[in-house]
Amino acid sequence: MCENRYDRRKETDGAWTIFDIFMGMPARVNDVEQVGLEIEQADVLVDFLNEFYTMRRAASVHGGIATRAAKASQGSARKAMPQPAQRQ
Repeated sequence: MCENRYDRRKETDGAWTIFDIFMGMPARVNDVEQVGLEIEQADVLVDFLNEFYTMRRAASVHGGIATRAAKASQGSARKAMPQPAQRQ
């Protein structure tokens, strides 16, 4: 299943823009709009952003469950661990 969030479009001046297909606005990387790109830059960047978006979504869905389970097991392990001796 392809879950793209970003695509590229050719502007009237011949430059390329990477845009968020859900918002319809130019994508921002490090707070910079991705506009005025060459086709090669746009191709590489749109693939990278879509891959990053897919990985981030997968991590938040699957990793979120795993993270909560790991934290829960760490909490019970901490309770069972002996406490360090107190200095007198």
